[in-house]
Amino acid sequence: MAIADIVNNIYSIEGKFNGLGSECVRRTFFYNEDWLLKILLYGLETKELTHPKLKRLFSFPRVDWVSEGMLYTAFKPIPKSEKPLSDSKRGERYTDADGVVGDIYYDDNFLKTNGTSLCIIEAKLGSTLGSKTKNAPGYNQLARTVACLGSIIKYSDKELKDFDFLAVYVIAPEKISGKPGQEYTGFDKYLKSLDKTIRARIDGFKSYANGNLQTQADALWLEANLDELLRRAYIDYITWEDIEVQSNNVDFTMYFKECADVARIKKESKNESG
Repeated sequence: MAIADIVNNIYSIEGKFNGLGSECVRRTFFYNEDWLLKILLYGLETKELTHPKLKRLFSFPRVDWVSEGMLYTAFKPIPKSEKPLSDSKRGERYTDADGVVGDIYYDDNFLKTNGTSLCIIEAKLGSTLGSKTKNAPGYNQLARTVACLGSIIKYSDKELKDFDFLAVYVIAPEKISGKPGQEYTGFDKYLKSLDKTIRARIDGFKSYANGNLQTQADALWLEANLDELLRRAYIDYITWEDIEVQSNNVDFTMYFKECADVARIKKESKNESG
């Protein structure tokens, strides 16, 4: 199956729902960053799409990809019976990633890795990277994703030296609301403060855990390995517009433009209603 088949199927399904003149199903269901990323990963695997920074993703002997994969976190919540969850330093159960690529597998609904390669991708169209989590103000989405990269390695009983390739990529438009995407999404700002932000989260969680070594174990591993993780991992920004299509395949480009238009309309609608 080619990208053209996937895109045409999306067009066809939308047409069946919304072809009578009324929008029975919101167009954001059909045209969004989640579907766009799925098509991109499929196209990279089938070599219909390419990008200089993404060429290594499927170059290893054993590679799989998943969308919306569930990731381990280094900050386990303490049971309520042991301590009330009453402050901003409390734990988090898991994180969902837009996409994960590498030598990966599921174990009890969570992703683990056999080593060699591991990449987490966050996909954006008209939105920013989250500036905080519910339980940790200031712990932004980029920092959380990089920390989860480490947690997958730790829970898989692997070491950083076992990997030939580690990466976290944010993929978003070149421009959003007239601003460079790297600025609008917060990528540039969050990248500069990445080490500081993750260490602040670790310190806050250690205070919350109050000496409970079992609860702190994953956070302590992250603290001990953070310098090496940041040194080994490629953390970068990629624009949708720079994805290269092969053999004059315009289907991905057309679908991206449709998604971008829908995201723009959605954003404008929110602004008007606000």
